[in-house]
Parts: sequence; structure tokens; C-alpha cells
Amino acid sequence: MNKKKLIAVFLLSTILLTGLAYAFIYWTRCLTHQFSVVGIKADLIQPTFNGYINKIIASDLTNDKIGLIIEKENFYNIWLNITVTAQAPGLVVTMQGQYYNVRYEWGGLSWTEVFVPNGAPFTLTNHTAYTVDKTQMMYVPISAGGGETGHMLVLTLNYDTELVLEPGDYTSTMLFEMGFV
Repeated sequence: MNKKKLIAVFLLSTILLTGLAYAFIYWTRCLTHQFSVVGIKADLIQPTFNGYINKIIASDLTNDKIGLIIEKENFYNIWLNITVTAQAPGLVVTMQGQYYNVRYEWGGLSWTEVFVPNGAPFTLTNHTAYTVDKTQMMYVPISAGGGETGHMLVLTLNYDTELVLEPGDYTSTMLFEMGFV
């Protein structure tokens, strides 16, 4: 093949390939979309039916219990770590978790508030991450007649002061942390 034919074939191939590529694109449009990544949005609430319905934020334990709900999250698996500290040498704190279902049920004459345990209770160790079932902690607004079931993790903290040898008033600090596995 001579030089002129080679150049002509190359130019013709380039034009045809470019033309075919552009010939199949009839319309184009570009969009942008804004989105947010929440991470985990959770609250500590009073561990009762009323605390759940009204999302009453807890400032202290209620009968040594606290409720934990997740409002939004974007992780498959979530861990929970609770660290309890106090200036009371000898203090032993044990923790137990129990998932609860929260809903209304028709009782024949009126709607009944239902706040019942779901599954078996489990033990949490102080300052140790524990993988939790986020589906059993997801907050869902519920209403009489709506058929929704909400979920909450109720944590019971037991303060064993038998080995605290110095009488007095003490304050403990509870740090609740959650992250993804």
C-alpha cells in the first residue's frame, strides 16, 4: 500500500468511527443530586411506653434503666459500647440489655398500650463493644389503629456497692458510644 492510500484509509476510518460514535448519541443531559450521610442518629429515652411515644429524653436512669432508640442510620451492623466510671473504688457495674416492642393493640373496647420484651436478655460488659440488632432498636412513630410496631433497647445497670468501703455520695458517668462493624 502506498503512502497516499494509507493516509486516505486512516482518515476515512477516523471519520467513520467518529461519525458512528456521535451518530448514536441523540440526546444528553447531566443531573446533580445532593445527599447526606447521617451515620447514626440515636437518643437515650425513658424506658417506658410513654417515654417511647413522646420521645422523652432521659437525663438519668429510671429505676436503674435507660431506653436506647435509633432514629436514623446508614450502616449494616452497629456496635454499642457503654463505659461506666465512678470515683468509688470497688464499685462493680453489670449491665443487661433487653429489646422491647412498642405498639397499640385493640382490646375489644379500646386500644391497649403494649410494651413487651422481644427475645432473650443479654449481658453487656463495661467498656466492651457489643454488636446490637439495629432492627430491634429502630424508632417508628406509632398510633392507635396504625398497626406499627416500634422498637427499643432497654438497658438495666446494676450497681454493686458491696466492695465500696468508704461511705459517701458518688456520681457515676455513663458514656454510650455506637459505631459500625
